[in-house]
Amino acid sequence: MTTQRIKNRYADTPSARLSDIPLDRELVIQGSDNTLWRGDGVTPGGIAITVAGAATGTVTSVNFSAPSIFTLAGNPITTAGTITLGLANEPAMTVFAGPISGTASAPSFRALYDSDIAVSMITDQSGVLLTDQSNVALESNSYGFSISWATVTGKPTTLAGYGITDAVVKMGDLPYHPPFLTTNVPAAAGNQYRTVTITNLAEGARICWSDGVNWRRLSDNSIAV
Repeated sequence: MTTQRIKNRYADTPSARLSDIPLDRELVIQGSDNTLWRGDGVTPGGIAITVAGAATGTVTSVNFSAPSIFTLAGNPITTAGTITLGLANEPAMTVFAGPISGTASAPSFRALYDSDIAVSMITDQSGVLLTDQSNVALESNSYGFSISWATVTGKPTTLAGYGITDAVVKMGDLPYHPPFLTTNVPAAAGNQYRTVTITNLAEGARICWSDGVNWRRLSDNSIAV
């Protein structure tokens, strides 16, 4: 058996190949499509050689995982499809932030704290952030803030509504004695020497004073209530 050397050549276009490749051991690679040609000594330009493609595998399932702040839809994919990533719903008044203190850790949605913000915020006794009627966090009075009294709702209409039971309001230089009915006048006990106006007595409205036990008419010292 005679062994002969195979010669190799590279051609950019089909015309660059020999019109006749006489040796069946001569190979030409065409650069435009990387076709491999073999000369058989008969066929002009040679015979194209088909090279089998590389072996391929199969994927049966594609899945996807993400932190709980996201939602996933469409997974796993077993044939064809799209995995959709979205943001999960979070509670109101929470922010995406790292830990309040301690070592660094992954961020999460949590309540906003005073220490999160450079300026000092106002909180209640439980540490909950206070907000105005527009739900804007209140800053400390070092920066100052104002609230229109007209926008405050549910205001009491009497001093007693504010928890004040011992006030004497003056109109000019005259003392003002808050009006009450006999059914809602404060107890005389604990209000000794204070004065009120009881408006529904038999003789009409009268200024009365407390002796610590009863309300007495200031005019004749008789017991009114």
